[in-house]
Amino acid sequence: MRETNHSAATKSGAVALDIIAVLAIIFLLLPLLIIIPMSFSSSLTLEFPPPNWSVANYQEFFTSVEWRRATIHTFEVGVLAMILAVAVATPTAYAVNISRIRGRGVVQLLVMLPLVVPLIVVAVAAYGYFAPRGLSDSIVGLALVQGMLGVPLAFLAINASFDQFDKAQLVAAQSLGAKPWVAFARVVYPSIRPGIVTGGLFAFVFSFNEVVTAIFLGGPQSETLPKRMWDGILLQVDPIIAVVSTVMILFTVLLMGAALGARRLSKRVRA
Repeated sequence: MRETNHSAATKSGAVALDIIAVLAIIFLLLPLLIIIPMSFSSSLTLEFPPPNWSVANYQEFFTSVEWRRATIHTFEVGVLAMILAVAVATPTAYAVNISRIRGRGVVQLLVMLPLVVPLIVVAVAAYGYFAPRGLSDSIVGLALVQGMLGVPLAFLAINASFDQFDKAQLVAAQSLGAKPWVAFARVVYPSIRPGIVTGGLFAFVFSFNEVVTAIFLGGPQSETLPKRMWDGILLQVDPIIAVVSTVMILFTVLLMGAALGARRLSKRVRA
């Protein structure tokens, strides 16, 4: 009798959890169900439901010099931030998992600090430091800040990939006389490559959608899509914002799908 009641309670809890999960997914998808139709609206303002359907906003977005420049800046900053995040996170994860360093827990805590500090604090501090040095309105300055903010995301993915790494292979390579960089390139890197790719994509997506630091550090020479969208909402209700939002959402989904596909492919190859 008790087992029956326990089984029924377990099933009820599972059903309740499924319902909560579905409601959470619907809540997260509702903005998409609104913003995507709005991007095809013929209205001169953001209006839902659209009075008529039109692709004029898409035509204006893809032919506008300002939006094209902001798109290029966004990719430039994103790529530089991704490279910086991976360049910092990879040796850090290697040191935490392979090297015999003391205070590994402290190192992990320091790496994760950017996730704890509010973005507004980071943006104000970065502006105060970069402005006197001429980096407040530059691709490099914005990429430096967003790259460091992306380090924790890259570190989490790369650090997780070390769980599947057999340290005995590295010991064997070193015992055969392989130099540290050769052992890393031929033994460690192939095993953690999926984590590096995933971590890099996470850092890129973060930079691609980051607006707080772009507001403080961005300008005419480094205006990104999030920054231009913010200005469009602040100064005027530009319907192209719905188009940009749709494009950014689809691009982000494609990147995350690529990261997931890469990890699954890597697991199949190992199996």
